[in-house]
Amino acid sequence: MIVRRDEGNGGRGRISVVNGRAGRWWGHDGVAAPLGGPYPRAPLLPITEAVPEDPDVRAAYQPFADRLRPHLEEILTSAAEPLPAADAARREIALGNLLADAARAHAKTDVAVIASNRWTRRGWQRGRSVSATCTR
Repeated sequence: MIVRRDEGNGGRGRISVVNGRAGRWWGHDGVAAPLGGPYPRAPLLPITEAVPEDPDVRAAYQPFADRLRPHLEEILTSAAEPLPAADAARREIALGNLLADAARAHAKTDVAVIASNRWTRRGWQRGRSVSATCTR
């Protein structure tokens, strides 16, 4: 996402370009990166606690976060037993099966494949309410 200062809007930031809009990704399939340069293959700046928050970027992003928050906080289920994520990259795990079953039911398909090692490294604890925010 590129946020630009909009002088007509009191100098506040506004989102001008979003990577991936309409399935078009910068640097892939002939889609040029904005600003005329090549699309970077790695982060331009490492994001750490030392990088100060930019209020213009926060203000431009906030409406999207506010729209998404109710969906992320919705309680989906509780785990009757722990669902560890250890070795998820090497073998089938119960957490991956749960996520695949949920995706399959939501999409009304016969098959769903989930790379569960990409969803969470912590796994889910017994009795914990499971919401979309657990996937971080």
